[in-house]
Amino acid sequence: VAASPGFGFYAGVPLRNANGLALGTLCVMDRRARSLTGEQEATLRDLAALAADVLQLRRDARDAAEFLTGEPAVAD
Repeated sequence: VAASPGFGFYAGVPLRNANGLALGTLCVMDRRARSLTGEQEATLRDLAALAADVLQLRRDARDAAEFLTGEPAVAD
């Protein structure tokens, strides 16, 4: 991050599904150099877990709609 133009801070946590597969990353970036407290890091991990759960729920709902209608659901 220090070599990246304009960014002095990056903290990221992987978004994982129930099987542990990485879906993406929830990250926080800033132009100023800083560090995270333990509490802030725990909050970032909690937010990542919530985001992964929401993604899974949306996928489950889409799959159910496709099953019931027999047609592919349109992503929103």
